[in-house]
Amino acid sequence: MAIAPERTQIGLRRFFTEEGTHPYDQVVWERRDARITNYKDGSVAFEQLGVEVPASWSLNATNILAQKYFRGTLGTPEREWSLKQVADRVVDTITAWGVKDGYFADEHEAAIFSDELKYLVITQRAALGGAPVIGPRIRSAAGSRRGRMRLVNQPESGTSSIVLTFFARTFDGVIRDVPNRLNARS
Repeated sequence: MAIAPERTQIGLRRFFTEEGTHPYDQVVWERRDARITNYKDGSVAFEQLGVEVPASWSLNATNILAQKYFRGTLGTPEREWSLKQVADRVVDTITAWGVKDGYFADEHEAAIFSDELKYLVITQRAALGGAPVIGPRIRSAAGSRRGRMRLVNQPESGTSSIVLTFFARTFDGVIRDVPNRLNARS
């Protein structure tokens, strides 16, 4: 059941981004080397040179991104090397699901959603580490590789939230719903 046709719009407005300015242009980017060493003997356990991340990111965040979330075989041209590639892959996929399932009133609203979510990811205001398009082992109880999206209206506060629910395996092995909210002012 599509939500957008039942309403004229979800009510998404820009909060962190500006119309006509790509979220990637709102931060300073730099290239740095990701390197993880063995604490016992100092040998290099993982290394990827020239990783592109916002200058505000810690080296630890850079290392985790490069080792855990970049796709492609290390040392090949197909290997991802920038947070921009990861954010595009993940956010564009989630946005496409929302468009396909009718969560946005129009393409303009989908673009706002995409820009805002990309900004949240690159500035570390949100993490999508449990998103199915990042982690290859994440599956819902029904076996689907997708999560769910739903609109939650909060009339008392005048806001709406798009709740992205993914199924993530926790450290104890239990699969739990992991909701991620994007709030919109109405």
